[in-house]
Amino acid sequence: MGLECNAAAPARMGQRPAIGAPCPTWAGPEQALGAPFRAIVLLGKLTKPLCLLSWENLNRARALKKSKVIQAMSSPVLDKLRTLIRRGEAAGTLRKGIDPLHQYVTLVSLAYFHRSNAYTLSRMFDTDMLAPSWHTDHTAQTHELVRAFLTGERVLELT
Repeated sequence: MGLECNAAAPARMGQRPAIGAPCPTWAGPEQALGAPFRAIVLLGKLTKPLCLLSWENLNRARALKKSKVIQAMSSPVLDKLRTLIRRGEAAGTLRKGIDPLHQYVTLVSLAYFHRSNAYTLSRMFDTDMLAPSWHTDHTAQTHELVRAFLTGERVLELT
């Protein structure tokens, strides 16, 4: 049984795969779990969604509370993550006990925080957080962190 692409998967070769279409380039759940991260990174490059998210957070989700579809739109993301995590656990390629919601929040945090706070962080640390070279280095480090967590590689315990 192959993995399935969802509508939020990043565009491949200028085309979006159909919902439920097999993704032959994904060898297993551990690779497929990178898709939400890549989608979040792509979203983070767009300034309007970042501004909207920040505004909505500043206003305590006032507009989202009125939405009748936001939870229905968000639920499939967690369902897909849950499915991928279970497949990886069963195959022995992912460690056991990964919570889908925590994993999603972690992916969003790693892909979004430095962009949403780029101007202040850049000023504080005299580094351009929006520079392509910084983003490339950050993405590589983030992938290493996520891979180590998902596969259960030895990670120093912070106490």
